[in-house]
Amino acid sequence: MNWKDKIPECFGEEDKKFGSSLECLKNASSILPELMEKRVSSAELEKVIRDYLSGELRNRVNSNTVKRHIDEQIQMVRQCFDGWLSYFT
Repeated sequence: MNWKDKIPECFGEEDKKFGSSLECLKNASSILPELMEKRVSSAELEKVIRDYLSGELRNRVNSNTVKRHIDEQIQMVRQCFDGWLSYFT
């Protein structure tokens, strides 16, 4: 299982919020070594997350709400990972 396959584990099952539980935060921190080893940029990580969330939320709410939710989650991801991944941009 690579880091892309682990992205869903970083989000709440129902609310799709990044790091919404201790378990989600542990999962997020567990992918950091692989992200660094593979020199994944923040932009690449964000694209994978946007694609994942777009697919998960597509039929739940209107597109403006989905975009806003995704943007909020990307901000949370940036707070968690940008310091580490900024070296690879």
